[in-house]
Amino acid sequence: MIYTLEHEKALEKFKTAVAMEFDPTVKQQKLTAPLEALLFFFAEAGRRPHLAREAAALLLELQPAAALGAALQKCLSENWENRRQFTPLLEALPTCSVLKKRYYPHMVPIPGGAFDMGSAVDAPDHQSDETLHRVALSPYQIADTPLTFYQYALYCEATDESIAGHSPGWGKFGDHPLVNISWYEALTYCNWLSAQLLGEKNACYAITRARNSDPNNQVNNDYLKWKVECTPTRPTYRLPTEAEWEFAARGGGASIHTVYAGSDNLDEAGWYWKNSRGDGGKQLDGVWQERVQDILTYCTTHPVKGKKPVKTAGGSEIFDLSGNVYEWCWDWYDAEYYNKCKQQEKPMECPIGAESSNAGRVVRGGSWNSGPEYCRVAGRFRDDPDFRFNLIGFRLVFVP
Repeated sequence: MIYTLEHEKALEKFKTAVAMEFDPTVKQQKLTAPLEALLFFFAEAGRRPHLAREAAALLLELQPAAALGAALQKCLSENWENRRQFTPLLEALPTCSVLKKRYYPHMVPIPGGAFDMGSAVDAPDHQSDETLHRVALSPYQIADTPLTFYQYALYCEATDESIAGHSPGWGKFGDHPLVNISWYEALTYCNWLSAQLLGEKNACYAITRARNSDPNNQVNNDYLKWKVECTPTRPTYRLPTEAEWEFAARGGGASIHTVYAGSDNLDEAGWYWKNSRGDGGKQLDGVWQERVQDILTYCTTHPVKGKKPVKTAGGSEIFDLSGNVYEWCWDWYDAEYYNKCKQQEKPMECPIGAESSNAGRVVRGGSWNSGPEYCRVAGRFRDDPDFRFNLIGFRLVFVP
């Protein structure tokens, strides 16, 4: 139930399990770690502290080590209500570091530097919107995976949002990448995470939630057209720019020139239509157009970190940049933007994309339903900012 994000139902089941009469040592071995996960989840979300206290009481019944037992007793006797009150207790949990990585994005450093963005005209599957041009970036950090359902579930619990609408047909699983998320919803998560971990003043995006408030949004099918301004606040969490995404996919200064993120072999690098069956059946073959029904019937996202990562110059690993899910970027899509960048005398400094578009916002990396050409490091695609689909998720950047 925790894996399928039914945390409250799981807590009810654990009340029964803890009350059962069987070997106390076995009970402690089997129940402690998942109860710590429930305590962490409800305490960090902060909206329903009584559920965090219920998890703490169940943990106390399992007779934990003396120091942890004292902290649990303090939580219950003082009837903690504030999220910050729980912090020392959570830090004392043996599984705390694991749970932080489960419920919050794990960021890895990307040094500043210059690189050639796009692809050469003779590169495999080169497209006309991928004109090579020089880009220079400042240092930043990027999440080592796309945002997972576990991580978005914490946000939904904290904000009383429903996660049900994001569930794909094959179901929502904790370590799978989040899907069915619009560009606007991704920005809202970024703002929440900044407030959660850094403070309310660190939110990156000023969002005007009024229909048709953005004159630069010329996308016919965007029903919202909310105006969004990226503020210069630091530190903050936000979406990557298209250049930041590609620099990370190329190893962030590690001089990697593979076709896909981390490999020239897509079966090594990512989940795409041929290898993404969720039932473990035989890999699909043939032509995409002739296998569409099979793809929609059998293929799914897969748990993150299941394929070969990109290794950065500093030795960090970044996963799932090719395939699994497309990832929203900040930039407006403009097919001629790279050509305009090419005409500049100097490298483009920290580019943020075109000023406006009628084609949508950039998505990168390809998906479980994509052909290899869309999973290339240089491959570009776009979608409407208010669009939700089971092919699209997102990844975060942190700017210190």
